[in-house]
Amino acid sequence: MKAPIFRSATVAVALFAGGVTNAQAFADYVNVLVPGQVAVTFQSFNDSTAPEFFIGTTILPIAFKEGTVFLTEPGTGAYSDALTIVRNSTGGVEILFFSDPTTMPAIDILPNQLSITETGGVQDVSSLFGPGILVQVGSDLNVPEPATWAMMLIGIGMAGGVMRTRGKPAASAV
Repeated sequence: MKAPIFRSATVAVALFAGGVTNAQAFADYVNVLVPGQVAVTFQSFNDSTAPEFFIGTTILPIAFKEGTVFLTEPGTGAYSDALTIVRNSTGGVEILFFSDPTTMPAIDILPNQLSITETGGVQDVSSLFGPGILVQVGSDLNVPEPATWAMMLIGIGMAGGVMRTRGKPAASAV
């Protein structure tokens, strides 16, 4: 009697765990690549930190132009995020990403600007920064949360365990 109840409970937990995979986190993403160099890639799940700042060590092409990219909300055109890439004193770049452009200091808004509408995916904005460099930016990318992956794996494991125990014949008393 206990075995069927345990199996039913296990199946219910497995189905629940598989069903919570709709939980999402939103990520900001920046990728800067100069051919022949190591890509400088940044991904953040923390929209409360502004700026999301890091310094890349890539060597920039001669024709590199510093600039600011504004991402706007579809439909309203309101600014939602901003990316600024400038040269630093070590020959690399400083990459500043602001999840809230209203907190962006005026000094970080450069004259060379581009505004694009967010798509929820990664967008190529290389043309603003000149030839010989790849710059990609994304905001509000849908990425499953780690807890979602864990619950899904637990659910699959439990379903597998139930199926494994069902395949074994019951021991007969002789």
